[in-house]
Amino acid sequence: THMQIVHDIADRLAMALQNALLHNQLQANLTRQQELSRRLVRIQEDERKRIARDVHDEMGSHLTALKLSLERLQPVVEDSSYFADWQRACEITENLMKQARTIQQTLRPTMLDEFGLLHTLAWLIERFSKSTGIPVRFSHNGLERRFDPQIEITAYRVVQEALTNAARHALATEVDVMVWAEEDTMEIHITDDGLGMNVEEQLNNTSASSGLSNLKERLLLINGRLDIYSRPGDGVEVTATIPIAQISTAQETSHA
Repeated sequence: THMQIVHDIADRLAMALQNALLHNQLQANLTRQQELSRRLVRIQEDERKRIARDVHDEMGSHLTALKLSLERLQPVVEDSSYFADWQRACEITENLMKQARTIQQTLRPTMLDEFGLLHTLAWLIERFSKSTGIPVRFSHNGLERRFDPQIEITAYRVVQEALTNAARHALATEVDVMVWAEEDTMEIHITDDGLGMNVEEQLNNTSASSGLSNLKERLLLINGRLDIYSRPGDGVEVTATIPIAQISTAQETSHA
């Protein structure tokens, strides 16, 4: 009887040890997966930044040279039958320059690195309202200071995606954006009066809402949180929580 008890205990200990080893392996795999996902996000942002810089330096310089060349041709063509064609070429060049600036700022706004989050969000909201005709009320607190670059780009992407969703899918007529930062966390709250949506269905439908799914994943990687509340016909509420202190501490540790 004693030997049977010993065997039973040994079997249970072996099973517990095996489960512990499997748990540790699972945790290690999860940690590696999260690190790979963080690295992928960093690579994506670096690539966006590189392409935006190339658009500004290469395409921008060529278009500027083209515009100057066309301007030098004005005295030659203004009294000729080619003047209408010249005007059209100038209009096309000007539109291409505007599109290049839009592409550059959409990929990675340079002002985010130069002037910080508050200035960039104000620019984003103003540009959104002008291009869509949708008024946006923007309220904020504690954004006058600079934050870790990872915090600033994450906050920018949250607002950018929520505004895009409000115009493209929700067909909203007005949007409220509230961003406030305290010592440890940043809260972003965005609401619209659009058509609303089935949140679970939209998040699972990657073809329709990959932006929201990517945002949720991005925030999870920094121990943040993205909550989306909506009902069909009742608008959408997007709330994001970003841990300021935790990210800053992690960045300081990695640099050290």
